[in-house]
Amino acid sequence: MRLALTGTSTFSGSFRVRVDKQSDGQAFFQRFNLDYRDVFTSPVNHKTMTFEGHSVQNEIAATPLGGNVYALTVVEAGQPFVVRDGNGNVVLHDRSRRAPPPRHLQHPSRRRAGRDHAR
Repeated sequence: MRLALTGTSTFSGSFRVRVDKQSDGQAFFQRFNLDYRDVFTSPVNHKTMTFEGHSVQNEIAATPLGGNVYALTVVEAGQPFVVRDGNGNVVLHDRSRRAPPPRHLQHPSRRRAGRDHAR
């Protein structure tokens, strides 16, 4: 079965990059602001579904892994993904989170099972 939809999208964002002063100019932190909204409408019954997000992602710490390789700790605030029905009710959403770097990028001294390594 194929479902034909029409859609409108809006997007805005900004970012900033700064150097980690403790890295001798080797690591850079990014802060990224994002707002988006996609509205899909069925031309048959005129029902809508909205996908939207409001997010700030901020790299806050750099852990040296050797040479010029760093693991970055990222904090994400806001609601990066929300789905609403035609009445504006939330059907599905993601929340903000503070995520540690992937295990294979963590400094060996921070690798302990079951522990969140983000500061």
